[in-house]
Amino acid sequence: MDAWPGIVRLGRNTAGRDIAVGDLHGMRPLLEKELERIDFDPEVDRLICVGDLVDRGPDSMGSLRLLEEPWFHSVLGNHDFAAAINCMGPAGPVSLDGYMQMRLLPEPWLQKLDGEEKRRLVQLVSGMPVVMEIETKTGAVGIVHAEVPPAFLRWGELVQWIEERCTHDDGLDWVKPLIWGRSFVSLRGARRASVNDASARLPDIGHVIHGHTISIAKGFKPWRLGNRYYIDTGAYLLRKRHQNLLRLLRWPLGGSPRLALVDVQTADQPL
Repeated sequence: MDAWPGIVRLGRNTAGRDIAVGDLHGMRPLLEKELERIDFDPEVDRLICVGDLVDRGPDSMGSLRLLEEPWFHSVLGNHDFAAAINCMGPAGPVSLDGYMQMRLLPEPWLQKLDGEEKRRLVQLVSGMPVVMEIETKTGAVGIVHAEVPPAFLRWGELVQWIEERCTHDDGLDWVKPLIWGRSFVSLRGARRASVNDASARLPDIGHVIHGHTISIAKGFKPWRLGNRYYIDTGAYLLRKRHQNLLRLLRWPLGGSPRLALVDVQTADQPL
């Protein structure tokens, strides 16, 4: 992970659509069906994922290899990062404390990879930015996996901070709040800020799209705080192996998991 792209900027797509998709978690077969449903055209459309391409679903490596497609882009998720540092071990790009805090127990798919596949995984993950900025006809839209931490009151402050971190060779411990944080919400989707709370709004960007935190209380639908939109809607829970967990999470609130796709420019309604 030598050349780490802290932030990637995508220019305006004047030929087609920019579609954001929630945490993929190895659910590439489901994604392909959804792209067919919305008539996604890889010749002109772009697909931007909010991170967590791997773990839990049936095809983690296939989902990660979407990064090889010119029409697919993704920010870094905590599961992507954990997979990479698991492959690299404690000698990777984070301190020993960071390694212990950000690694996850490797799933069977990761344990089965041979040396060449692990090298390819690290190579692909090392090209994933922590933050993405996309130009649209109504202004810039930001993408961050977990959150913009509350210490940053403006989008520009976050961007400057990331650019400074990438200038110095201090390792990658600093990515943790951006790929793990839940300052504004709890794991069960309970809000610690209201929709109109000024602290949940970044005034110098149109809006920001996140994944990471599923709102069970909203029935597995995308939801927002201020101008921050959360679009992880639990696609991996559709797998049979997770049905007992799903029954527990849904009771008594109802709703069904899905794979959310939204227009980057609007982000408030699933396609």
